[in-house]
Parts: sequence; structure tokens; C-alpha cells
Amino acid sequence: MPVNILCVVLALVTATGVASRASSQQEVDPAALPEGDGKALLYRLCSGCHDIPQVVAKRRTVKQWRELTIDMIARGEPAEEAEVEALIDFCALHVGYVNVNKASEADLKKYGGFTAAEATAILAARAAGKTFDSLDALKTLPGIDVKTLAARSAKIAFKDR
Repeated sequence: MPVNILCVVLALVTATGVASRASSQQEVDPAALPEGDGKALLYRLCSGCHDIPQVVAKRRTVKQWRELTIDMIARGEPAEEAEVEALIDFCALHVGYVNVNKASEADLKKYGGFTAAEATAILAARAAGKTFDSLDALKTLPGIDVKTLAARSAKIAFKDR
């Protein structure tokens, strides 16, 4: 099937996301996305039908990017498996976030920018029944680098968006 189906579905999903986006969510400037295969895939698969700023207007978890991408592939968008994985990873890394109350240790590190020690501390706190509802709550966790937390805040959430 043509790329148009992918573009229509992505446009609908992103338009809905734009309307419901929380004001605290930082938008991603497409010009700031790093050059490479992931960005090329993003532009190749999406820009024929709509503007890339619309596509990256809403941050998603790696799971949400995966579901969206797989749904579009199922609708007939031609892409190799390796391309799909590269696109998902690129979007999750650069237009993604992690829910600190749900994310795996690997996702906390890779997509949230947490160090191994920070991710371990978060998981240990969650295992003990703690949940986090804000950056301030996360700052109270021993082992969290509070100096760099604010810089990573766009990639951190406390509930799914």
C-alpha cells in the first residue's frame, strides 16, 4: 500500500496528541533531531503527507512508538523489519519519554537518560512500594543526580501521557 495510508493514520494520531498535550510537555524541534538513518526514515515515511513538526509534537514511550509504527506497517506501509526497529528506537530516543513508575531498567537508562545506579535505585524504590508523582519526589531518592534531572525532565513522566 502507498505511504499515504501511513501519513493519514500518523496525522490523525498526532493531531489528537497535539490537542491533548499537557502544557508541561516540551515540543521537539525537528531541526534538533540528530542526523542519521533514523531521521532519514522518519522523513521518508512521513513527510510526504504532513509536516514533521506534527509527527514529533507528542512524546511517546517506546511501547507507544512501537504500537503506532506496527499499526502503520500492518496497514500496508512498506518497510523492512530493521527499518521499523531503527525508526522506533530513533523516535523513542529523541521524541520519547519514560514513565518512571513503569519503565524497565533498560528503558530508564536508554530512553530516560538515567545512569545504571539511578535506574537500580528507582526499581528498588518501586519494589518497596514507592511511586513517584513529580521531579521533586524523584529528587528525594538517594542516588539520583539532582543536578542533571531538570535537563532530562522532558524525557521523564510519572504517568502515561
